[in-house]
Amino acid sequence: MKRILVAGAISVMAGQANATLTLTAAGLADNFTLSTFHTAPANNSTYYDIANARLPDGTLVGVDYADNLLKKYSDVDGQTVGSATGSSVVASWINTATAGGVTYATVYGGGVYSVASNLAVTPVSVPGFSAGYGLWGNPVTGHLLAAGVGSGLYDIDPLTGVATLLSSSFYDGVTVSPDGKTAYGYAGAGVIYGFDISNLGAPSLVYTSPLLPGGPDGTGVIAGGALNGDLVVNANDGTVGVLDPTTNIYTIIASGGTRGDFASVDLNNGTLFLAEYDATYRLGITNGTIGGGPAPAPEPASMILFGSALAGLGLFRRRDVRLN
Repeated sequence: MKRILVAGAISVMAGQANATLTLTAAGLADNFTLSTFHTAPANNSTYYDIANARLPDGTLVGVDYADNLLKKYSDVDGQTVGSATGSSVVASWINTATAGGVTYATVYGGGVYSVASNLAVTPVSVPGFSAGYGLWGNPVTGHLLAAGVGSGLYDIDPLTGVATLLSSSFYDGVTVSPDGKTAYGYAGAGVIYGFDISNLGAPSLVYTSPLLPGGPDGTGVIAGGALNGDLVVNANDGTVGVLDPTTNIYTIIASGGTRGDFASVDLNNGTLFLAEYDATYRLGITNGTIGGGPAPAPEPASMILFGSALAGLGLFRRRDVRLN
């Protein structure tokens, strides 16, 4: 999807190049936070920072999709393309993830590589696997959940190179639940599927979402609080939603962006990076995590009082339309 959509999307999205993703009333009531991690050049129509993962030294490696490079960033907000402190020389990088304390990157239509803190890369042998778009680290097993090019959702053990096929359909954005037992993948046509991967000898389909609006893409699972187990969905129409897989209620928590695509976790603080044309945003939730990692520090007292003042808006969360 990332390789074929850009040319067709330029004319559609160019007028939104300076848009800003903003939390909705429902997003504020559900105690989400939103900040800008990385801004892109003005009026661009591709991604300068599409995915990020924690490196062994605690910094981040991001995929500069526009220039086909891996770039190293400090883990602070308000950065630009020029903030990078190093870059790779291998082209066509598509995604990054950290699993079992090792950072990995994939080349679209190619293979899997481990990435050192100085961005040196080493091939990881995964026979028969050709990387597509989605990539996520399982926080429990140290495996990778990965989309194959064209079709296929795989669980990959990077230590043995064994790739277990979970589904032969086409998949784009993928993620794993914090307990490491459920893999979610967006399979096109507005539908997200969930698989029980607790027994790789017999993986099973356990969830099929209703048709979701806006072109769902990258995802991340919330851990902690009232929304525990819900999925954050970064959508192509510039909105961000939360899907409750138990009730199938889908709530828009942010809107006004350009074109949402990948989502990737910041394992340093449990926030979720959301890639858009104009910027990469950082989404957090008070007293919880999204996608993995440690919970962020509690909000200052002033912010807690502000959140309490908005508590009445929480009615938005469970009154949104059920999508089934």
